[in-house]
Amino acid sequence: MRQRFLPVFPAPGSNRELFLLLLFGFLFLGLGIGMRSPWPADEPRFAQIALEMIQSGDWMFPHRGGELYPDKPPVFVWMQAVFYLLTGSMAFAFLLPSLLSALVVLALVYDLCRRFYGNEIARYGVLLLLCTIQFVMQAKKGQIDMTVCMWITLGNYGLLRHFLEGPDWRWYYAGWFAMGLGVITKGVGFLPALLCLPYLWLSLRHARHDMTLRGAILHLLGIVVMLAAIALWVLPMVLEVGQLGDAAHLAYRDNILMRQTTERYVSGVGGHSKPFYYYIVAVIPALWFPLSILLPWLTRRWISAARKGDTLVILVFTWSLLVLLFFSLSPGKRGVYVLPILPMLALIAAPYLPEILAMRRIKSGAWISAVVCGALLVVGALAALALDPDFIDKLPLEGNVSWLFVLMLGLALLIPAWTWRHSQPVKGLFVGLCLVWVLYSTWGYRLMEPFRSPRDMMQEVNRIAGIHSELAIVDFREQLLLFSGRAVTHFGYHSDKGMQQRAAARWLSEAPSQRWLLVPLGNAYDCFDVRTAIEMDLRHRRSWYLARFDNLLSEEKLQSNGCDWRNTDLAHYQSPAVDPGWQWGSAANPDQ
Repeated sequence: MRQRFLPVFPAPGSNRELFLLLLFGFLFLGLGIGMRSPWPADEPRFAQIALEMIQSGDWMFPHRGGELYPDKPPVFVWMQAVFYLLTGSMAFAFLLPSLLSALVVLALVYDLCRRFYGNEIARYGVLLLLCTIQFVMQAKKGQIDMTVCMWITLGNYGLLRHFLEGPDWRWYYAGWFAMGLGVITKGVGFLPALLCLPYLWLSLRHARHDMTLRGAILHLLGIVVMLAAIALWVLPMVLEVGQLGDAAHLAYRDNILMRQTTERYVSGVGGHSKPFYYYIVAVIPALWFPLSILLPWLTRRWISAARKGDTLVILVFTWSLLVLLFFSLSPGKRGVYVLPILPMLALIAAPYLPEILAMRRIKSGAWISAVVCGALLVVGALAALALDPDFIDKLPLEGNVSWLFVLMLGLALLIPAWTWRHSQPVKGLFVGLCLVWVLYSTWGYRLMEPFRSPRDMMQEVNRIAGIHSELAIVDFREQLLLFSGRAVTHFGYHSDKGMQQRAAARWLSEAPSQRWLLVPLGNAYDCFDVRTAIEMDLRHRRSWYLARFDNLLSEEKLQSNGCDWRNTDLAHYQSPAVDPGWQWGSAANPDQ
């Protein structure tokens, strides 16, 4: 292993293998695009915001249901909106940013591996990512996290090119610019800056003679470049808020700049409070499989390489620990937060994979993992089919057919593992995982689509109420707007549920023969008698009812429940009607 602080690396080789790997990645990760709609959580929200952005023409301020959405900056939504304009189909557009971001991450990891370890090792780095559950899962989701991972990986790429092959100021500043774009995609885009801490420590330890005042100033200019990238959106947004001057936009500015960054990290705003050890216990073992089962052997080799002075391992491994510590210190935790660590670990894991995967115990572990996981799926599917049909009906899948799907997933793991038990069980596990993802992205999408989206329920709502009537929703979810196919009124996403009901009752009273209300069971007791309403369906763990003004409780019960709807200031709660019914058609022709 290298022992010099700044080793000289060989020039990169041919791009032919990179093209073939990216082509495989595109086909593998892109399989199933267009076969499903946005599923909760998060996917319907971003898709709805992108559609409203196109519909309203307001690209500066994201809106959800006609209300300002301050939870995330707009870069990811911009990408979805642009892809919608290019493709004319949200079924494609909402997944394309994650797919292309994943391909960029694969290319960056391959190029770094190739520069530092050679072409053969680079292949291992890419394939390791394509095997890891969390990476593949996020590449197939219309969520913001894979795009943030791309900006963070690009930031790391630029800094590593400068620190280890440099000085290369173009890539150094490009890395900081990518961090800025990451910040206006999701606040944690600055994480590559943590690479500077181990680099500074190594520089001081090795008494670098080029650490001059000029060098320090040039390095600090990276922060200015990052701020310039952030200012591309923040500065025009702040100026426009100042011109508008209304309370809603002022609250948006303060929320997006403070509450969704510092306050969210410190206090865990968002309802994802988890203990300090959450990632180590609940995320890494399962979602980083199969990388997680290799970590004991890899960690031992990383520590040994660091002791020998391998700068790349020192920088990347230390950075990974710092990022893990950073997210662990915050009370608010989600498994996807640590996704950006995966590409960097794949980079420094790649050179050791040929040796580790050739170990007998690893081969046995791969075979055992495939057999155990496959057997559990097969046995569970057969047991459910034979012994507990009532339990099957409670699952968010399509009864027995869905358990046939689970059975096939189990066989997809068992067959290759058994075939290559004595020769190449690691390859068998890889093929089995690929088959699982292929089944999930095709057959699985078809089975789960009716249960993960409210398409059928909203079509039934339109059939009963009539497409020319007026519809409002209490305690709405974005997926209901996506599939409403009509203008929808609501009463504020963050409004008190009781207030929403009182406003809904007042709204119904103004045109009782023309207006309908969709309300979930949990919020239907204060003002409405759900026993007289029309039960629609169970969607997203909620029972929905279609009610009219006639379904209000009696006057006596309304008074006892505190539902004084007659004195409700409807204009204060009612949001503008949203018309998302054109989004599955052509972008050029909203009525299609």
